[in-house]
Amino acid sequence: MRRIDRYSLIMLALVGLSRAGFAEEAPRSSDSASYRGSDFDGEGLTPDFSTYLVNGQSQGINRNNQIIFVNEAGTFSALGMRFESSYATSRYDEGMVSAANPLDYLIREAVHIRPGVLVVRDLSRRRHSSDTLVARFHLGPAQAVQTIATGHFVVGTLDITSFGPSAVATQFSSDKDTAGNVIGTLLQQTMPLGTSQMELVTVFAEGVTGQSYANGILRLSNNQCVTFASGQVSVATCP
Repeated sequence: MRRIDRYSLIMLALVGLSRAGFAEEAPRSSDSASYRGSDFDGEGLTPDFSTYLVNGQSQGINRNNQIIFVNEAGTFSALGMRFESSYATSRYDEGMVSAANPLDYLIREAVHIRPGVLVVRDLSRRRHSSDTLVARFHLGPAQAVQTIATGHFVVGTLDITSFGPSAVATQFSSDKDTAGNVIGTLLQQTMPLGTSQMELVTVFAEGVTGQSYANGILRLSNNQCVTFASGQVSVATCP
């Protein structure tokens, strides 16, 4: 297994891999304090911190998800992950290759630009025109959402900017625990129907926003550019 440092572990928490089916070390008999209960279920028993809904269903099969790259580069950390096997028709081998599966691929690339910018790129393609896909983020601030411009929102001191298909439906609502207490804000991004490849890039930060995205290059308001290319990520001062 590839080494993942503490920054990448933070990234894993941010992008909601608590139930994604990555291999974990089994508790040893000498670990008397090891947790042996149910899978972690998010803050206040909400669904996972950030997850997808495919045809209205959350990740139900915990196998065969992949970390496809890890990049640690001092000023930033990046992860690439694949999730389509979480939504197969069954957990058996024949289910993993069934034509009835809703996804050809579902890839998330997450970039933590230190100290406080998170960039998430979702790349997906569905198999059937009726298959639905929703990305969900559980945000800490609970203040009223301000719409600054198309694809630019502010919740408390958190700026959220996104770039993707014009038909993406963005919805905010109160995030509540099982007792009905408001614990933050739920962001849902519903992708338009279709079987073509779709790409959605979202920036979360305080005081930094996404300015533009084209041809795999995201330009930020702090004059940094994030480049997604050939299965890797780089961050540098914009030319």
